[in-house]
Amino acid sequence: MGSQLRKKKADPRQGDFLGLLLDGLPEAERLAAALIEVPVVMAPEPGAFDDDRRVRDMLNAMIDASPHGREEIAARMSTLCKAKISKVMIDSWTGKGKPNAFPAKYTRAFAVACEAPSDITERYHALALDGTGWRAVACEQARLARLGQCYALIILARREATRLMAEAQP
Repeated sequence: MGSQLRKKKADPRQGDFLGLLLDGLPEAERLAAALIEVPVVMAPEPGAFDDDRRVRDMLNAMIDASPHGREEIAARMSTLCKAKISKVMIDSWTGKGKPNAFPAKYTRAFAVACEAPSDITERYHALALDGTGWRAVACEQARLARLGQCYALIILARREATRLMAEAQP
């Protein structure tokens, strides 16, 4: 009999850590915490991850938002990858009904070469993780998330210090 994976259930003896953190926060900070987007895992239905059309649409959106034309993007990618990338190759990756899929090895170089606005670039990077339960974050978002963690720890430490001082006083 092979080993079976058991679904992990929340232990009812454990507290709600996020609830504990948010409990002492002012209303505005609780609302801000509620605005954090949490990724969702897609049900693995047949064809759910057939992303050919989505990838082509996103590549075209990046190119449209870029200050550079396709030839310049190709030249910039060639420099970044140390490989010959042409406008014709980009056209084959982005055209409707074209047989050539975009090579994953050029994902980062394409994003850098396009220099598209951050909202488009964020959607481009998120496309690869959509439906998996994972999320890509920009450096600034990661810094802010870490700052939020530090702030939450400070609040917990202050509460604990206040409690200990109250217990120590006769």
